[in-house]
Amino acid sequence: PLAAKLVADFVPQELEVKLGEQTLTSIDHGFCAPSKLGAARQQSLRDSFGALTAGLGDGYRYRLEMRLCRKLGPNAFALPGGTIVLTDELVELAQNNAQLSAVLAHEIGHVRYRHGLRQALQAAGLAALIATLADDAESITNLAAALPTMLLQIGYSRDFENESDGYAFERLKEIGLSPKYFAEIITRLERHRNNGTDPNRTAGNGRTFDYLSTHPTTARRVERALAIQ
Repeated sequence: PLAAKLVADFVPQELEVKLGEQTLTSIDHGFCAPSKLGAARQQSLRDSFGALTAGLGDGYRYRLEMRLCRKLGPNAFALPGGTIVLTDELVELAQNNAQLSAVLAHEIGHVRYRHGLRQALQAAGLAALIATLADDAESITNLAAALPTMLLQIGYSRDFENESDGYAFERLKEIGLSPKYFAEIITRLERHRNNGTDPNRTAGNGRTFDYLSTHPTTARRVERALAIQ
């Protein structure tokens, strides 16, 4: 983890963007289809996303991509470089844009802290760390091929998730939204899963694609969000 963090600090954002683009291509080929949301609904979500990313000044060009992902169900995930994918299924589950903004704020945290890049480098090993520093195209492609499985099944470490939660709560307050919306949406996700309304979605190895399955305990996250009012 320490080596991955040190290497990530030297990786230019242009390389992160390239990695994110290749990862999105892999996801589109294996898991998702174009969004079925109407143009007005998509624009409304992009407007809310614009409020979240306005004035961040971190060098990233954030982009919201919407996809229909029946294999993934209600989900959202950040790719290295600033692209964030939001599934139609999560949009349908949420009660309002504020709840979706809470999820997206969490994903922005992953981008800002370079969690995707760091996790990929950590999983890939020393050879990939060295190759990435050398801007080796083949190494970047290999990382992109591994990222979908890592992001959607293995997930981030608990420390990464807690760090992104903390960022989300602060960012929501900065734009005038309560962290309670974060508590609301993950509670809905938990109920959705427990009610059995989500089919068993797997990637061929028996592990379920589930937004909550790779995240810390829901009750603890709810309590933390509601404490920050």
